[in-house]
This record gives sequence, structure tokens and C-alpha cells, in this order.
Amino acid sequence: MHWIWALLGSVVIVVVLRDVFATLWHPAGRGSVASVVLRTGWRLSRRVARDDAPSRVTGPAGMVAVVLIWFTGAIVGWALIYWPRIDRFAYSSQVDARDGDLLDALYVSMVSLATLGLGDVVPVEPWVRLVVPGQALTGFALLSAAVTWILQIYPALTRRRTLAERMRTLEAADVREELRLIDAPSAAALVHGLAEHVAVIRVDLGQLPESYYFRETDPRQALAETFGSLWALADVASTDERPGVRFAGAVLRSGIEELACVLAVGFLDMGDAPGVDEVASAFRADHGWG
Repeated sequence: MHWIWALLGSVVIVVVLRDVFATLWHPAGRGSVASVVLRTGWRLSRRVARDDAPSRVTGPAGMVAVVLIWFTGAIVGWALIYWPRIDRFAYSSQVDARDGDLLDALYVSMVSLATLGLGDVVPVEPWVRLVVPGQALTGFALLSAAVTWILQIYPALTRRRTLAERMRTLEAADVREELRLIDAPSAAALVHGLAEHVAVIRVDLGQLPESYYFRETDPRQALAETFGSLWALADVASTDERPGVRFAGAVLRSGIEELACVLAVGFLDMGDAPGVDEVASAFRADHGWG
């Protein structure tokens, strides 16, 4: 029976670590827990909102929930390993020892995962004394993973907001009308720069899909608001008479189509063959700007 609990605890730990790996270090960047929690939170937030707009705290709150689930799973997993042998731990004179108490096992697990090392309950058996430092290393790894995740998300959001803000300023300058009046090298460079931004956003959404569930507080920085205008500019540039500008427009158009496919399949549940205009409309509505 002891080994059954230990096996169950080991399975829980492996599941948690696998999800952390899939979320942070796998090229696809899709952990099961993060995907379910953030998608569910996003949909619930839209349902309870009066204007069908998701809450601006959905993304941050979802990330906190995922990190708490990771830590809770690790604590419970290690506690299941300790529980059958908790009566063989040594207690200090100030601690009331209760044989076989699950709460004691949870306490030891929490203290070890947090790397506190209080020393009031310590293992006696040699193999358990080796396991406890292993849990401390796991706790340090989880904390590092959570910090890394946060540090990865916000630069991706900054890049997305920068593209939206840049497109907004170009719209204010009536770029679609003025593009044909700009000299060809400058016009091509402008469109190529936007295409590069679009490629970066596409990679960000592939590697950090959690970033999709962050709603902007300022509509001027919302890519969902300017996505349609970006597509319209690509259409104008790709039909320009000048070869260099036309090529840059074709590159931008292709990049937007690929980004639209990522949005349609990964986040909007639209399948893999909707039109860009349709995706732009759904993207705008999903972020509450429709």
C-alpha cells in the first residue's frame, strides 16, 4: 500500500513537471493546464460581461491560477509520497506528532517545496532524506519557471501593442492614400517593416499562446482593432505599380494570412480556411472591440 501512494504521488509530480515543460520550453508552447485555464477564464469573462468584452485581468489572473495549480499539484504529489511514512519522521520537542497524519505530510511537503528548511519535522529513513532535497530542487525549478513565464509574456505583449500603435499612427497619416506618393524605396521599407512585425507576432502567439488572453486597456494598442486596417494596407501595397512596393505588399499579405490562420485555428475555433476579413472581424469581437 505504501508503494501505491508513492506511485500515485510520483505520477502527479510527473504530470505537473511535464505541463511546466510544455508551457515554457516546448517549441509549441502549449501546456494543458495553461490552455484550459486561460481559455475557460476568457470565455467565462465574456459571458458575465455586460458588453461581451473579456475582463482586462483575465490573462494575469489566469497565469496566477496556473502557477497555483502547478505548486498545489507538486505539494500534493510529494505529500502522497511522504504520507505512508510520516510516522517515521523525527519531530522536534515543540511539535505535536500525529502518526500517519496527512496534514503533517502536506506540511512537510510545503516546507520542502518552499525550501524553508525549518527543521521541526525531518526524515529519518535514508531514502526519504534523499527525496526531500529533490523536492526542494523541484520547488526552486517551479519558482524559476513561473518567473520565466511572466518575463516572457510581457515583452510579447509589448511587441503586439507596438505593432497596433504603429498601425494606428499610419492610419492617422492616411497611409493607404499616401503610399503611392511616397518614393518606392521608402514605401517598400515601410511595408517590409510591418511584415517583420507581423512575423514576430505570429511567432509570439505560437510560442506564447497565453499572450492572446491579455486584453488591452487602450484601444489604440489593440491589435484586434487595427488588424483589418493592416490587411487593407497589404491589399493596397500588393497592387502597387512599383515592383519593390508590390513585392513588399505580397510579403505583408502572406504574413497576415498566416497570422490569421494561427488565430482562426488556435484561438477562434474557425477551422483552417476562413477568409482574412472574417478572421479580423472575429478577432475584434473576441477581444470585445466589436
